[in-house]
Amino acid sequence: MAYTLEQCWHDVPGGTAVAALRVAEALASHEDIRLIGVAGRHRHLPDDPWMPTMPIAHLPLAAPWLYQTWLRLGWPKVEHAAGHVDVTHATGLIPCPTDAPLVVTLHDVAFLHDPSHFSKHGVRVFNASLDRIRRHADLVLCSSQATLDDVSAAGIADDRLRLVPLGVDVDPAPASEVARVRRLDVGSFQRSANSARRRGRRFLAAIRDARSSAHREARAGRGARGLHGALDRARRPSRHERCIV
Repeated sequence: MAYTLEQCWHDVPGGTAVAALRVAEALASHEDIRLIGVAGRHRHLPDDPWMPTMPIAHLPLAAPWLYQTWLRLGWPKVEHAAGHVDVTHATGLIPCPTDAPLVVTLHDVAFLHDPSHFSKHGVRVFNASLDRIRRHADLVLCSSQATLDDVSAAGIADDRLRLVPLGVDVDPAPASEVARVRRLDVGSFQRSANSARRRGRRFLAAIRDARSSAHREARAGRGARGLHGALDRARRPSRHERCIV
């Protein structure tokens, strides 16, 4: 199986790299599966937490150019580096060209819900990726029911979708550690969310009050000072604010 791991070399490998590496570790226990990692050409190995444990076959380009040629030209195919494979697993949003059956893992399609959280270029790349997945993927593995529903609504047939929830590494914390983090003082001047909301309400109320009295104070030459004073009072923090987590 060709198994894409280009995200391990990203500046921020993120959750897609963690998931891909952990799934690879689980698959390694199956004697009937042989994984061949596929990535672009890189001068250096990834940092230790992101270092794949399998052999890596390197394509002649690296991201971002590798992603662009995959999407625009359908080149280079994973077979260019890995040789013949029975199946290809694209472990991130951008699918790789291949002659073998293609499986793609999708963790989310957040760019469909709120594109403003991403750059215009990123949204173009993500939409092109989703279109290529729609046309070429034999199976799409979704890590949550919400993602599966989104992908189905995006036009990928339900018979090509599979729900494969993310796993978790369990490392129970001792009781003393649990007790310590239940009450965490993060500093005298760190404001809690509730405190921030209260201060926001006071700020808006101060603006309304200042506006209603500004025309009266203007006659006495205190209009600007009255407004600025009200806003200054609204901004002024209390003597001691704490955030309890």
